[in-house]
Amino acid sequence: MELVSVVIPTYNRAGVIKRSVESVLSQNYENLEVIIIDDNSSDNTEEIVKSIGDERIKYKKSSKNRGAAFSRNVGIRMAKGKYIAFQDSDDEWVENKLHKQMEIMCDSDYGMIYSMYSRDFGDGNLTYVPKKEIPLEQKNGHIYPFLLEQSFIGTPTMLVKSEVLKCVGGFETSLRNYEDYELALRIAKEYKIGYVDEVLTKAYTMGGSIDFNPIYAVGSSCYIMKKYMEDLKKYNLYETKRNVLVNYAKECGILEVCQQLLQEYSI
Repeated sequence: MELVSVVIPTYNRAGVIKRSVESVLSQNYENLEVIIIDDNSSDNTEEIVKSIGDERIKYKKSSKNRGAAFSRNVGIRMAKGKYIAFQDSDDEWVENKLHKQMEIMCDSDYGMIYSMYSRDFGDGNLTYVPKKEIPLEQKNGHIYPFLLEQSFIGTPTMLVKSEVLKCVGGFETSLRNYEDYELALRIAKEYKIGYVDEVLTKAYTMGGSIDFNPIYAVGSSCYIMKKYMEDLKKYNLYETKRNVLVNYAKECGILEVCQQLLQEYSI
């Protein structure tokens, strides 16, 4: 049974991190290490983590706040496993998550395995990613063109070969969000991707999340469009993606910011 390193970045999530970590430790795939990178939390996250008392946990607290992408890259460098998985400190894995993924990953030519996940916004309604109506052949194998069209791989669902991360690099630390999407694009461009068509992760959207900061979203989208512009044009996606971005900026009342960024990135 190969070692899996699970990297968890966290920042001021003392109220929920225990649930997240214990959902990893209770996996029925037991050969794992849990690497928690505390991004200089000001709450009692450290106390909560150390109270769990499991020898598989490795805890490191950063001297200053640098963001989730930086923290994940620190965890990647610390990882000893042949495979690396990612978890968020406010989410939850189902108990057979790693087992299901490792069944597919072992002895395969996949660079990464991901799964469906549910997203809970706290209003009693769950959404599912990827959407169930997306054809299965667009979720598994050579999915790069389909992934360019839309993001559907969540960070806590990722299980990646460590050698793949060495080849493509880690998370892009200049991005304030969508860094998981950008990494998934890099992997999917070079490797086949495996998929488990079951909900193996439960994601909870919490207050204070930067996922819904429209300025960060537009900035990250511009970066990704610039970096993958040739491929977006190759697959006839460029104009559509640009229009979607502009419309999003209009809805959020930041059209001027968006136009400035589009000009800066020459897109």
